[in-house]
Amino acid sequence: MLDAHELKLKNLNNSVKKNIAISDYNHLKQNYMLNNFRKIKESIIPIIVMVCVCAAVGALLGITSSITKPFIEQRNLSVSRNAHISVLPFADSFKEINIETLTKNESINKILSEQKEDGQRANELKRKIKGIYEAYKGQEMIGWVIDITSKGYGGDIYFTIGISKDLKISAVKPGQNTETPGLGSKVLSKAFVSKLEGLQIKQEDFKTVKSASASENEIQGVSGATITSKAVVQALNDAAKIVKALSDTPCQKEVN
Repeated sequence: MLDAHELKLKNLNNSVKKNIAISDYNHLKQNYMLNNFRKIKESIIPIIVMVCVCAAVGALLGITSSITKPFIEQRNLSVSRNAHISVLPFADSFKEINIETLTKNESINKILSEQKEDGQRANELKRKIKGIYEAYKGQEMIGWVIDITSKGYGGDIYFTIGISKDLKISAVKPGQNTETPGLGSKVLSKAFVSKLEGLQIKQEDFKTVKSASASENEIQGVSGATITSKAVVQALNDAAKIVKALSDTPCQKEVN
């Protein structure tokens, strides 16, 4: 049997132990919470920083785009105008013809919406047209400029074709393309396309031949680059088809 003094001492010891255990538990709990908070902080801060950086970069790109857009548009207009002048050098201004307006005219719509062999309507020519322009010298309309694509060996080839008012090819300027260097590129060279200058547009289409041309509508292709040669001639025929219809048909125009 414990006397009163021993019992009191024992209770005091138990109380001290209990307080120490509670203190240790609270300390461990506090350390655990601090460690968790530190881990969360370490994982969240990089995300917050990344979001802020992305937002800042996005804002800067938006500002840069708004600043540079007018200059880019002006440069593209300048490049386009230079291409147009290069195929009709006597022109000093150009008026774009609204393609959607053209489709309202029956004779124009007939060539823009050609029929396939199966009779299905196919806006193939309309898809190829990238721009149609009337060319002026002062107040006099002196011809047309057609921006058009044609299917080559490596994909679509872009052409700018100038046609004078008397329906002669004034010049052909090849543009963006992925033709094979050394073969298809020969067809798109100045040496080849310069031979097309002065060709008279007539009722019959131009056609590609392997040997020397025997008639005015025959164009001798480049050996080893048959597909690219045909692409050039197809672009000429498409442009000629448009201009023949335009020369007989009045249409609304929008100033470029």
